[in-house]
Amino acid sequence: MKKPFSPIDGFMKNRPTKIILLCVLVSLLTAAALSQEGDLDFYFNRGLQKYLRADYKGAIEDLERARKIDASNEKVIKFLVKALVDLGAGYSNENNFSLAMPYVKRAFELAPGDPGVRNVYVKVENMLKTQAEKGRADSEEKKRQEELDEQKKKERERTSLEENARRARELAEQRDRREREEKIKGDELIKIAQEQWRIEAREQLKREETREADRKRFWKIITVFISVLIAAGIAGIIFVIIRLFNRNIITETASTRQEGDRLLQLSKQQNLEINEKVNKFGSGIKDILTNQMERIIKMMEEQSRAGAQETIKLEVKKPDGSIQVLTDINPHVRARANGVELIEQTIDDRETGEKLLEPFLNDVDSRVRANAAKGMYKYNREKAMVVIDGMCRSSDNWMRLSGAWALGEIGNDIAIKTLMVLLEDPKDIVVSRAVKSLEKILENKQEELDGELSNTIKRRIKDARTQRKLKT
Repeated sequence: MKKPFSPIDGFMKNRPTKIILLCVLVSLLTAAALSQEGDLDFYFNRGLQKYLRADYKGAIEDLERARKIDASNEKVIKFLVKALVDLGAGYSNENNFSLAMPYVKRAFELAPGDPGVRNVYVKVENMLKTQAEKGRADSEEKKRQEELDEQKKKERERTSLEENARRARELAEQRDRREREEKIKGDELIKIAQEQWRIEAREQLKREETREADRKRFWKIITVFISVLIAAGIAGIIFVIIRLFNRNIITETASTRQEGDRLLQLSKQQNLEINEKVNKFGSGIKDILTNQMERIIKMMEEQSRAGAQETIKLEVKKPDGSIQVLTDINPHVRARANGVELIEQTIDDRETGEKLLEPFLNDVDSRVRANAAKGMYKYNREKAMVVIDGMCRSSDNWMRLSGAWALGEIGNDIAIKTLMVLLEDPKDIVVSRAVKSLEKILENKQEELDGELSNTIKRRIKDARTQRKLKT
């Protein structure tokens, strides 16, 4: 351990004094070695030896024992103070003022009047206070730094939360924007699909009409061919009869032959007249029936106008939440609707049936118009589907409801697609009618429908009943 600075080093620099002190020390050591007279000298000499070896703690221990033996011995006190100051100075040089303080304080207690000891004591005390203040300042600074770090941490957390919230809002806005775009695209796709369905419906109707016309043309050709065969057979029979007749009357006179020819010619003329009258009679019967039906329909319309009363339709909400439709059907309207159904049931001729149903396709009453469109499907499918499509697009709830009923009666592929669109109608009564029509189609045409289409219809019906809370 490096020997620290001592306040008594000043006088040690004086050479004569140093020589004298060394002589005294040598004599003391020599005396101690020659004889250990009393404990005081023993502890003092051993303490002095330890001091010279820089064993300050050992020296202090022995010198304290010597002082207990003789508390007024000045040389003991002098070297004890020196050992205490040197040890405290050593700790001070290492900036360990808390360990140095007990030793310099003890030295100051033993030699309060020594200015060097006082200076060392004051210096250590001041440094200890400074160190304590510095420790407190460091502690406060550390505490402030910890608080600052905590504030920064909270600020980072708050910033992170705000950033997460901002990102969540952006994601929600993006999701809403995508949903709106998808909804717009879905509406556009539905419109495109509906338009495509109408185009396909018209094309399918045209194909069906073409097949119907081909079929009629084929049967007409077959009929003509059979008629030709029958006429040829009849002509052959007549020819054979004439030949036989000629053989029997070959001996008759020429005048008789001429009379026979005249009778044959007269017979042919009468046959032509009879055929012409039969054709005129059939055409007359047809015209009579048509005129009679037109007069009946005209009479029905006049009676309806005389009633001048529109059908009253009401939606009544039941206690269980379901909707019941109540109608007060005008008897004239009912008669007109029944007359339209009668046309479909009794008239097979296409031209006649179409001519009779034409006036009712624009009837103001939804039931009459629906019956007319359903009946027109028998004679002109394209015209009937155009009328029903217009009813399903009408802003009038009852027109859409009657259109859904007519589609259920027709039950073709276009009817199924249109009814599935009506499942999204804002009015529950229209949706309920569309559900019933689809169920009727499933019941009547289960074997004709494709399995996937049948499952799709059932799923859509189930969804509609659940969403609109319709009764099964």
